[in-house]
Amino acid sequence: ATIEFNYTVDDDNNIANCSLIANSSVVSTSTSITKQVNQTFTQTLSQGGFNWTVNCTDSGSNTGTAPKRKLAIRGMDCEVASSCQAGYYDLLHMNDTTNAHAELPNRSIFGYKVCCKSNIAGAALTANCSSAFGSSWTMLHLYQEINSHVEINNRSIYNISACMNLNSTGYIMSCNYKTSCASAETCVAAVNQETNSHISSCSGDAYGIKLCCQIEQDTPPPTLNLISPVNGSTWDGDATQTVTFTYNVSDANNIVNCSLFINNEFDQVNTTITKD
Repeated sequence: ATIEFNYTVDDDNNIANCSLIANSSVVSTSTSITKQVNQTFTQTLSQGGFNWTVNCTDSGSNTGTAPKRKLAIRGMDCEVASSCQAGYYDLLHMNDTTNAHAELPNRSIFGYKVCCKSNIAGAALTANCSSAFGSSWTMLHLYQEINSHVEINNRSIYNISACMNLNSTGYIMSCNYKTSCASAETCVAAVNQETNSHISSCSGDAYGIKLCCQIEQDTPPPTLNLISPVNGSTWDGDATQTVTFTYNVSDANNIVNCSLFINNEFDQVNTTITKD
């Protein structure tokens, strides 16, 4: 998501620079600052929760920092309604917003729908249970397709699955059952016990076990190449001989550290890494 961060700054001296800081990391710096006038950082951030602030340094090398603020960028939104808004997908039906039974979305007896939408362009949510159509996550189990009690997905008494599927190559969906959802997560529905349970919406008189989901960017891990010694090498020498292990690493982000393991045991760590 592209966010505008607005701030003002004042000082007796000229302002040398101001920096936008998100989760303790500098993400952007400006050296063209007009005092007592609204200033803006425009920054694209991935989905998640952020603590952000701005610090500014004047020409006398004095630095001031604004109080931190919280920001959550949600990759999806959900609601329970009588009909799903444009862009929302029908995932499950309920006969009421609390103390309710459930039915699969392809049935039409119940009047309330669990509706969810993806906020990511090109990443579509559906109710498909097949991983062939994207990353599939089983929300709940039902014991029958209509007028059913439910259970959470790590229980195995019921055998009918209600699913949520994200069709995307660059983003992944993760869900967990919690007592409360984090700021970057969306509550899909709530249940009062792990099995043989009624279901409720997440607003008003919501039950205590909440299905919390989020969509976030699928960031690949670092790519490593082992250079030397070559695979299957034989070294002649005593225990004092020094072996140099050479490798290279690439990643979209900076590398924090790399560790050497020998026979599955940690040997040493390097925190000064230059990427390819």
